[in-house]
Amino acid sequence: MQFFHENNVSVPQQVSLVSFDSIDRCASFYPTVSAVHFPISKMARVAVEVLINLIENKDISIDCHFEPQLVIRHGDRVI
Repeated sequence: MQFFHENNVSVPQQVSLVSFDSIDRCASFYPTVSAVHFPISKMARVAVEVLINLIENKDISIDCHFEPQLVIRHGDRVI
């Protein structure tokens, strides 16, 4: 954002911004930035379960799907 401001690039008129998983920080920028959010806590919990099962030589039969969430804010322009 600082680079765009210092170089007179207008957000979102000239460039749109989307962040990957810095959802809290993106809300504090001006203009706010959209973000793709992954459920990192859930992903970590499943990874630990798999690791424990591997260590204990247990069957690993975890079938999981992590759904990303797109949080749209004002740093984008619809084209």
